[in-house]
Amino acid sequence: MKEKKFKKIAEEVAKLISNQLNSMEKPTMIEEYRAEYDSEVSDKMKKFIINVIKYKENLNISISEKYINIATNDIKNIKKSHSNSNGNGKLYSASDENYLEISIDEKGFYLNYGYRKRSRYTDEEIFNELLPLVKQRNKEINSENFNEIWEEVMVESGIMRDNNLDELGI
Repeated sequence: MKEKKFKKIAEEVAKLISNQLNSMEKPTMIEEYRAEYDSEVSDKMKKFIINVIKYKENLNISISEKYINIATNDIKNIKKSHSNSNGNGKLYSASDENYLEISIDEKGFYLNYGYRKRSRYTDEEIFNELLPLVKQRNKEINSENFNEIWEEVMVESGIMRDNNLDELGI
């Protein structure tokens, strides 16, 4: 009897903790000191982000209404496609030294390179300026990736042949 009550209490506590964690607002960026706004740095950062998102390989983009996060495990591979692989079909191995993360929120931006250099600046406009551009590019990347995945899976699995035969009525 005691064991049943204990299990029930434990389940209720777990539910309460889970609900509380789920309802907590995710921090938008590591809350540490940010340097004051610098228009030259902000302009460079905007251009840098626009140039980075031109590429789609090895790039992870996360977007919400409160933040933008752009990351790559190896900045040296951002321009490399699968045709630039090392012979075994895999891209060159990532290096922590070459990791890049860019986070942007309503307060400013954060740049982390190789887990060893970080830079944080206040810029209350950069998020609103870049959000539509990054959203559009993310949409394009997802569409391109979907079409490439679909085509490769259809061909490699043999489903494309079945699909073609069905269309011919064979």
